[in-house]
Amino acid sequence: MSTFVNRRLAPAVFVLCSLGVPVLADAAAPAGSADTPAPEAATDAPSTGDSGALGEVVVTAQRRLENAQKTPIAIDTVSGTQLTNAGAVDPSGLTTLVPSVQFGKAAGPYYVFFLRGVGSNATNSLTEPAVSLSLDGVPLARQYNTDGQFYDLQRVEILEGPQGTLYGRNATGGAINLIPQRPTHVYSADVDASTGNYGLLQSTAAVNVPLNDWIAARVSGQSVSHSGYLSDGEADDDTKSGRLQAIFDPSDALSILLSSDLVNQNGRGGGSALGSAGHTVDQRIGLGDPLVQAIEQQRGLTVIQSSQLYQNNRYYGFKGELNWTTDLGTLTVIPAYRHASLNFAAMFGGLETDWETDKQKSLETRFASKQMGIVHWVAGALYLDDIVDANFNINNLNHTGSQQIYDTGTRSYAAFADATADLTSQLRLIGGARYTRDRKSIDGSLHNPFVANPVYIRLDDATTYDKVTWRGGLQYDVTDSSMVYATVSTGFRAGGYFWTADNPVFKPETMTAYTLGAKNRFLDNRLQANVEIFEWKYKDQQLSHTIIDTAGDSILAVSNAGSTTIRGVELDLKYRAGATQFGLDVQYLDSVIDQFSYLQLAKVGVGSTCSGTPATGGYIIDCAGSSPTESPRWVLNPSVEHSFLLPGGGELTANLSSHFQTMSYTALNFVPSDIQGSYWNTNALLTYHAPDDKWSVGLFGENLSNKAIKQFTTHTNFDSSQLLSPRTYGLRASFHFR
Repeated sequence: MSTFVNRRLAPAVFVLCSLGVPVLADAAAPAGSADTPAPEAATDAPSTGDSGALGEVVVTAQRRLENAQKTPIAIDTVSGTQLTNAGAVDPSGLTTLVPSVQFGKAAGPYYVFFLRGVGSNATNSLTEPAVSLSLDGVPLARQYNTDGQFYDLQRVEILEGPQGTLYGRNATGGAINLIPQRPTHVYSADVDASTGNYGLLQSTAAVNVPLNDWIAARVSGQSVSHSGYLSDGEADDDTKSGRLQAIFDPSDALSILLSSDLVNQNGRGGGSALGSAGHTVDQRIGLGDPLVQAIEQQRGLTVIQSSQLYQNNRYYGFKGELNWTTDLGTLTVIPAYRHASLNFAAMFGGLETDWETDKQKSLETRFASKQMGIVHWVAGALYLDDIVDANFNINNLNHTGSQQIYDTGTRSYAAFADATADLTSQLRLIGGARYTRDRKSIDGSLHNPFVANPVYIRLDDATTYDKVTWRGGLQYDVTDSSMVYATVSTGFRAGGYFWTADNPVFKPETMTAYTLGAKNRFLDNRLQANVEIFEWKYKDQQLSHTIIDTAGDSILAVSNAGSTTIRGVELDLKYRAGATQFGLDVQYLDSVIDQFSYLQLAKVGVGSTCSGTPATGGYIIDCAGSSPTESPRWVLNPSVEHSFLLPGGGELTANLSSHFQTMSYTALNFVPSDIQGSYWNTNALLTYHAPDDKWSVGLFGENLSNKAIKQFTTHTNFDSSQLLSPRTYGLRASFHFR
């Protein structure tokens, strides 16, 4: 860690040390115990009778309930209310809410997402995300399983940095946990409806029913539809989701939860905006537009009609959860099954079609101890079996492309333990380790279906990868409401396969992260000031990108970058002054790819930051010194909320939030068209709440500047980019029955 505190980060170190001392300790109130909070405490509302105090947020990031301010990791929480206010119905909505998150959607239902510049541009099922995803404690092997799940949520927890100990595989960049509202033994019903431009019709409903003293059920659902944000009707939405949960509490010691969910995703989906041939992405011209068809005809390409583009995807899952509390602690057992069925055709410059099924089984068992002397700990094991059956087709519109028919699977086993020891009343020692064993297999072939007598690339192989990941650190309570921590943690993502005439195997990636942080509450819980300084050292980072292999095939390759270094600072400030709350999240990243080279047939793109050297089989492309994709140097998220009390007892609440970030790359070609320049994205919400709070009505506006914001860029035939939503606005009404 000798290079960690360098010249650029020295001012941040001073700020961190300043925040960690009890400058305002006499005015600070305790932030609560990490051992005793109830799930209901996870709220943005004040936790005491003092309406001027910031609320307590309870998280389960370390597999036990604890106050977020007492948790020695970088964690951002987004409540269900915040998601609703931001109009977030899929993961891309997190981009404007959390400074470390960069989310976008590639062709079809494949998301590309990053935490602090760590993620994956993988747009098929041969590779896996670099950020661990879970839904109510169930790991999601495929990123598309998050679609249709952003409703009736208690909160979303975003954990930055490798979480290899508690979350295991594919957590090199961090973890994102979606936590739904659970059944309670109190009757309630909630309805939320929105209408707006682009034909928006969105409705969410949830009903909670106590069936007797120890059984309760919750039914919730959502319907989202709007027309396309692009000129050809793409980037639309027609998604319907439902979730059914039942909880059984036969005694104070035993609780059993059963849940199921279903998502139907229709419409055209997808959507890339043309960014070349004399046009810019700001025009939002979809690749199925007649203008693009004319260009295709002029160039002798196959013409694709917008009517050929569609999505018809289905997702469902079943989960059980048993919690048995004993004198020693709590045993948790979570068996689960998830199924995805993809059927879509989407444009990315060429035409991508996919018929794919994914079947995932998992079982996690863990035991979280009560405080035993000076130690409390959690230990457990995880089994996951994920099988994909795919018929994946690429049409490059020029009589080249590929048909990939394959079965691929991952069978993963893990055992883990994590503990905290109270060395003194203020000083704690943190430590944990996890052993993961992944077996990756593939059986299938790839060929060009547009030529006679095509050459088949066949793969029938299996490889086992295993790794021990660990973390260690210290946590020190400066006061009851201020603490500092220092940790070292590691992460791991297994290797795998991709289609090519060259070497089809990529290696595992590993990361070591060094962290120094402080979490503080001052001024009777009115001011929150958290800061974290970090340095992440990547080895063999898996980077997905399109290249031309030595056989002349255009392929989605996975290359291992020798090393990548990511340094940065994140600052989280919240201040409540009476009826007004201010927020400011700031992230600074200093990221560089230290070593990254690969062989391809084609030269480097014009204007690329990479160099190309002639070699046998083509060119050695060297991108060392480039900034990783989705790694803006600065991100700022300022926000303000104010409530006005009205005559008669009603309340008017005004929310204004914004997201700013500096330039970043949206693809690994590192050419000018990959660049997303600096931008502001601002949302506003004005809501009237009835005196009894049984109903509310509000006006919302999102992306008020109507900025075209790139999230993912491709270069097949055209430069084209996936975009975040344009300016949207409308009316939202909510009704609550208790």
